[in-house]
Amino acid sequence: MNNIAAGIEPNSPGDNRVAIAISRLQHEKILGEGTTTLEEHYLKTVGNVGMQVAKSKIDTEQSGGILAQARSIKERISGVSLDEETANMVKYQNAYEASAKVIKASDEMFKAVLGLMS
Repeated sequence: MNNIAAGIEPNSPGDNRVAIAISRLQHEKILGEGTTTLEEHYLKTVGNVGMQVAKSKIDTEQSGGILAQARSIKERISGVSLDEETANMVKYQNAYEASAKVIKASDEMFKAVLGLMS
């Protein structure tokens, strides 16, 4: 099982025609209707696999970038800024307090006018 018959004629020392034929297969155009060698087909296949891997890596990076951009846009559109909301709350609270003071002062003046009439 460890030996390969290298010759066509059995028990013919020096007959290496089969071994030579096998070694020539690498360079003979036997694929693609006689237009491509085994070596060319192998290299083309390896090149295609390499290109597909590189394309997949680029696609993955682009998808990650698009996802990050979409998340950023979503945050800008629907995101709530706690600092801005706190500032608005303080502003509206101050406006409410000022309005309450105006109403209280108006009420006191109205009571004073009613007190003058009695």
